[in-house]
Amino acid sequence: MGTGAVSGTKNDLAAADSTDHGSANVNWLLSWSAEVSLIKKFYFGRFVIVLQPQVGYQSIILQTDKWTNASGSDEYYMLNNAALGFAANGALEFALSPAVNIGVGGGYQLYGNSSSWDYSYKTGTDGSWQKIATISDGTPVNHTGVTASVYLVWSLPSIAFDPLDMLRGVAGGVK
Repeated sequence: MGTGAVSGTKNDLAAADSTDHGSANVNWLLSWSAEVSLIKKFYFGRFVIVLQPQVGYQSIILQTDKWTNASGSDEYYMLNNAALGFAANGALEFALSPAVNIGVGGGYQLYGNSSSWDYSYKTGTDGSWQKIATISDGTPVNHTGVTASVYLVWSLPSIAFDPLDMLRGVAGGVK
């Protein structure tokens, strides 16, 4: 997940619902993702080769500063572009201790191009987001590409209880 600097103006995108939503400055961008993956590690002494296929969801969100509409209410606008896909990653790790590895990796993600943006607004800071339209402006956001990572892995020490045994007890002793 990350944030970044962004500048620009949201002009009236009223063609979809024939309502004047005015214009406002874009003030922030959020890019986030959620993945589910399997990890297979092959140990060679203190070195580890890591293979990781994964599926995921990525989203880019742009939000505007407040804009005061004709009735004097503050409105906020949001554009969201999202994609589903999968990735293949690999890494090389080095065991610093039995519980700590340091790694460097790379991969390729295949999330495709998406030119569809969900356009939403809310009134006031406590209002709820309401979708106005889905806009396809013909300018695709490419979520596909090469990835790189440097990371640290800390393996938890053994714990004094068995969480699976606790769940079995809650489930009525199912074995």
